[in-house]
Amino acid sequence: MQDSGTVTTITAPSDIPQAPLTFCVIGIAATHQRGMTQALNQLWPDQAVTLLLFRGRDYAGAWLKRAVQVAQYTVVDPAHVPLFVEELVPQARLHRIREDYQAAFALIKGLHNI
Repeated sequence: MQDSGTVTTITAPSDIPQAPLTFCVIGIAATHQRGMTQALNQLWPDQAVTLLLFRGRDYAGAWLKRAVQVAQYTVVDPAHVPLFVEELVPQARLHRIREDYQAAFALIKGLHNI
């Protein structure tokens, strides 16, 4: 892990560490990764944030199941993810977004007082 105030991005098949503030993001295009990282850095400038980024198609695979289990918050783009994937995530930790990452992560921060 890196020092506080950083965003560490992890993708399959890398190991998934336990971390204090972890987001699992499913179905977001790779081209949006930079925008997500910037949004997370702006909202949590003094915290280490782990971003578990899943862009594959193996929605029943072990890596995704582990990522959903470890992450405190799971974010999906419903336009690019099959509905059954949302059923893998406890409703209290599930958040749906499209492309406005700043607003989506700010909403999560406000809802969960983090």
